[in-house]
Amino acid sequence: MSLYSQTDRNHGSRYENMTALSFVKLVMAIILSGIAGTIANSIVVAYWLNISFIDLALSPGRNTVAILVAAFIPFVLGHVVVRKRLAAAIAFSTIAPSILAKLVFGLEFPWTFVLAVNLVYGVAATYAFVCLRRFGTIRE
Repeated sequence: MSLYSQTDRNHGSRYENMTALSFVKLVMAIILSGIAGTIANSIVVAYWLNISFIDLALSPGRNTVAILVAAFIPFVLGHVVVRKRLAAAIAFSTIAPSILAKLVFGLEFPWTFVLAVNLVYGVAATYAFVCLRRFGTIRE
């Protein structure tokens, strides 16, 4: 069975019978991928807006939102058609924080800017999660 298969031959999600260690590894991958996405996003935002990278990267609010958004990556990867999984995970990881930034947090930058910098987050977070789960020490 592949790493990101949706269901087994009988029924149910691949997360139903997860061991405690597997769950901890999944949570670690989610947290690390959210932080990796925040760092990548912070580099771009700091460069384009000429503001402090450290303040952006270490912001508890930004990291919390990033980790919460990253928590959906494994479910998107596990429940979308095989060929569209990465694109769906990146799209979700770009659109969700963009909507939050504009509509919830009231960011006043244009949508194109918000989507562009969150695309950096989406690619970095998804790539980090996939790498950690497939090739890293946090795999199943």
